Amino acid sequence: MSALVKQPSEDLLYDLPVGEIGAAAITAVTSLVATAKGLVAQVAPLTVDSPTFSGNVVQFRVLGGTDGELYLITVKATLDTGGAVEAEGELRVLDLSWTLPGDPGGSYISPQGYVDRFGLSELVRLTDEAAAGRVDKGALYAALSDATAEIDAYLTKRYATPLSPIPALITQLAADMARYKLHADIASESVIARYRDAVRTLERLAQGLAVLPGAAVVTGGGSATPAVSAPDGVFTRDTLEGF
Repeated sequence: MSALVKQPSEDLLYDLPVGEIGAAAITAVTSLVATAKGLVAQVAPLTVDSPTFSGNVVQFRVLGGTDGELYLITVKATLDTGGAVEAEGELRVLDLSWTLPGDPGGSYISPQGYVDRFGLSELVRLTDEAAAGRVDKGALYAALSDATAEIDAYLTKRYATPLSPIPALITQLAADMARYKLHADIASESVIARYRDAVRTLERLAQGLAVLPGAAVVTGGGSATPAVSAPDGVFTRDTLEGF
């Protein structure tokens, strides 16, 4: 079954294959229905309309829906051979545009950024203790916030924190650190290794053995000035290999 994901505010087009139809061609879409699975209360309808087709794929417009809900989309179509086909797809509506509550600075990686790196299925698996098929926002908030706080704890004596704008490297480190915190006692060796690499990187930054180009450095008097480095000193994960 095809798995689709959208945010509540998105108005998007999705493609749903109807399976192998050989040399046959779709002549009409006779039914297009979205049904909520009932994971959350007070579910807003998911609108699916304006179907078109090409080959064995039906394309349709999707908008609306409720954060955390799972919808079953069913498509029925007729073929030029006189037969008919039916296909189903699951669409999960998730609001990934969150910021950390009570923290105007947010975190160094967004929920969407985390999902882009590690996938939605992993995030659900790590946070869904209630087995509801949903992301536990509280658990994700905690991991992102803890990772951000840990980064600031290392960097605050040398850099003006919170960092703004956020360097790409810091986002990468925050992702690996938050992932480790979400895995907790079930972290694999690779997850643990990436967390430890992130900590070593932060230690080098804090000690001045590497720099974050453009980040404001705190001087002895407490003021902050932008960090400047020559091209050979630009800091990346690759330049630290072996440390």
